[in-house]
Amino acid sequence: MLKFDHVVVHANGNDEINAWKHVLDAAQVPFDPSHGKKAAGFQVSNVWVGLQYFEIVDILKEKNQWQARWAERHAKGDRGAYCVFFSVDTDIEEVYAKLKSAGITCSEPEQTQFKMLFGWIVKRMPWRFMLLPKIPGTDIEVGLIQYNPGVQEKNAPNLLPNSKELGLTGLSTPAVRSNDVPAAQSYVDQLNAALGVELDIQLDVMEQGAAKVSLTGEYDKTSTLQGFSLGDVEVVRDS
Repeated sequence: MLKFDHVVVHANGNDEINAWKHVLDAAQVPFDPSHGKKAAGFQVSNVWVGLQYFEIVDILKEKNQWQARWAERHAKGDRGAYCVFFSVDTDIEEVYAKLKSAGITCSEPEQTQFKMLFGWIVKRMPWRFMLLPKIPGTDIEVGLIQYNPGVQEKNAPNLLPNSKELGLTGLSTPAVRSNDVPAAQSYVDQLNAALGVELDIQLDVMEQGAAKVSLTGEYDKTSTLQGFSLGDVEVVRDS
């Protein structure tokens, strides 16, 4: 099964990010908006939950180096959850070939990189990813990511601040709510068949006022932490 890795969430400026900071403080989930990466025209900060995370994005300028399709959505006013990512263990080029062979639209694998010091330096991140179309009946895309061997274990001590120290140790099984569950299920089934392995995902009916994405929090038995919501994404404690 392909495990959930992270969710990309676009914020409506610093005011909303600060509001989410207050929500997380109340839930006792650590988050430091200043502890992230900033490149030309955008900034990203992560809410770490074990090895999984919320990738919170704020677009600062019209001209930016952020993912072009997401920057375009942001410019049109879209906010909230954009994409749920799952990690793959096999070579992502092979994954790409399987999807293309099955007739599934997807972007070519690419490595995340940022230009720094006026473009003189290019920082390349130790992973590659690809993007697939939105799940039918939703605004949520599917992403696949392959990390360089050993990089997650090596970087684990640097994934800070992290709620695992307080008993919320991970996130799993995104439940994506759709206005057309049969079409969404058909799409996910097509992906599973092409990949030869199932995505760790659930599909639910979208109801008025409900979160677009619901993540299952993995809690220590002794943890007193409860769930929380950031925009249209919620974390629930599995009873």
